[in-house]
Amino acid sequence: MLRRGVAEFGVVLSESVMVGDRCSDVAAANAAGLRQAFLIGGTETAGCSGEHLKVQSLAEVERWLVACG
Repeated sequence: MLRRGVAEFGVVLSESVMVGDRCSDVAAANAAGLRQAFLIGGTETAGCSGEHLKVQSLAEVERWLVACG
């Protein structure tokens, strides 16, 4: 999915964020060098390794995007 975004739409991964609900989403975002990975809270009971911010809603992601540009 990430490679397709780069190829078809010119997505710049280092300027992109991912919002996911699984640890595999966090791992993919980290491996691809995305700017930030967000994990929707309550979806992974054991917690995830890797760099990410846990959020409860898309509104929190929106606030981060506005604050961080």
